[in-house]
Amino acid sequence: MPKTHPTVIYVTHEYPFVTQTFVQRESSAVQRELSSVFLYPLHRSGGTPAADDVERLDRADLRSHIRVGWAAVRSFGASSRIAFAEQANLRGLSRQIFAFWDGWRLAARSLHRAGIEGPLHLHAHFLGRTLETAAYASILLKAVGVRVRMSATGHAADATNPESPRRLYSAARETSALVAASGVVAHALDQLRLHQPEIVHCGIKTDEFAFRPRLRPRDHLRILTVARLVEKKGIDDCIEASRLLDEAGIVHRWTVIGDGPLRSHLSARAASAPGLVLEGARPITHVQTELADADIFVLPSKPARSGDIDGIPVALMEAMAVGVPVVSTGVSGIPELVSDGLSGLLVEPASPRAIASAITRLVNDHDLYARLSIAGRSVIEREYDVATEVKHLIQQVFCGEGEHRS
Repeated sequence: MPKTHPTVIYVTHEYPFVTQTFVQRESSAVQRELSSVFLYPLHRSGGTPAADDVERLDRADLRSHIRVGWAAVRSFGASSRIAFAEQANLRGLSRQIFAFWDGWRLAARSLHRAGIEGPLHLHAHFLGRTLETAAYASILLKAVGVRVRMSATGHAADATNPESPRRLYSAARETSALVAASGVVAHALDQLRLHQPEIVHCGIKTDEFAFRPRLRPRDHLRILTVARLVEKKGIDDCIEASRLLDEAGIVHRWTVIGDGPLRSHLSARAASAPGLVLEGARPITHVQTELADADIFVLPSKPARSGDIDGIPVALMEAMAVGVPVVSTGVSGIPELVSDGLSGLLVEPASPRAIASAITRLVNDHDLYARLSIAGRSVIEREYDVATEVKHLIQQVFCGEGEHRS
């Protein structure tokens, strides 16, 4: 690769990656193309690092901190436009103090590790504190004289229902490009009138998922759901749908893999659905085994009362990649992945009866079942392979000029 290609620094919520494994796949794929890629996580999780994780920026010397300190004084006006974008309150100010400190540390570590020859490219995943951290770091690095550009990927509610629209706009003004994980997010980012958003799907390594075409479901149906136990995933609707299947005489075992804050509440409700089992969190190898054995994959996403919402769930991509017919909802970016009746079945959100009906339809219509199995894999190969998506990201965002609107 030519030396003019930038050093890319990913700004992420967590490391090692537990719930945001799509960021791990993308950053590792970028590293294979550009080689000079680093990671700056805001938090350390309890997960296990992957073998191909990119290197973390984990230290800075005193000289780098002193240079960033002087830069903070010179660039106070630019930073304050982000910090005070919304009316001041204790919660908002404390968040900005932490974000600015993370931006300071990121700038100092960038100087220490990458030097000032550059160019550098900061890329934030999600449009909350990670974006704000990257924006502060970009301002500080520019004040030191570093050639730095910045971009960010919006995923779902962080773009369509941001906690602080004014601060999102102020931080996004530091970017040279905006990336959307779906067309729905691209439409939301387009309203900022800053850049023409680039759609880059959070893809999967398709060749790691062995495809087995399903011809018909088994008499003792195996249903699988893999999701965090949070409201937007619709696990309560899975429980009720399982009970309805029991009433209809459809023998099944519905396995739900995942953990989260609603575990106790959902466990109590699951007592009414003996066919459904909440397994909790499991290693990726166990998830892969369950995927290979599943007849139908269900993920009934719905908007949470807080406004949180799914983007395009990676769990759906993985199920489709191995050939498991999927049932989901027409929420957010899901219809971009799943075309109703063509590559899966979509139902109305928060409708257990519709979920049960869709499952029953797949049990009874073997031709449809087999078509969805083959079509799902085809969609993933064509539009959601991480290697293809990363090449677009590099060409249009990391090594492109971006399109800024006046």
